[in-house]
Amino acid sequence: MTTAPDNLFLRKQAELPHILGAVVTAKVNRVAGLTVECSGMPVPVGSFCTIFPRLSEHAVEAEVVGFKNDTTYLMPLGEMQGVGPGDRVECFSIEQAVPVGDHLLGRVLDGRGRPADGKGPIHSTNLRRI
Repeated sequence: MTTAPDNLFLRKQAELPHILGAVVTAKVNRVAGLTVECSGMPVPVGSFCTIFPRLSEHAVEAEVVGFKNDTTYLMPLGEMQGVGPGDRVECFSIEQAVPVGDHLLGRVLDGRGRPADGKGPIHSTNLRRI
């Protein structure tokens, strides 16, 4: 007697949001105001990316805020000085999660759920997807 193949499929499918199987890369096409446009990056809204400007030593983190056809729109989370056409973009997270629990009492976090109080990292295995 064999087990239903869909059970294994469903278990593996549930693991997929936690795995980014390959680094998804693209190139900057255009910067319009505070929006960076790139093509060839099929990732969902809410994904986090890094822009690597050729004219700057500092990478810029950005969040995917939209898409249309083959164009993906990114909102930079920092200063965009030096970002230009052809700069490399890499997606490093397709899922957002924040730690939850009593260990957060008295801690200060930034908008991405990272410690902003100088008390060191937050160690938690209890993450809530957002």
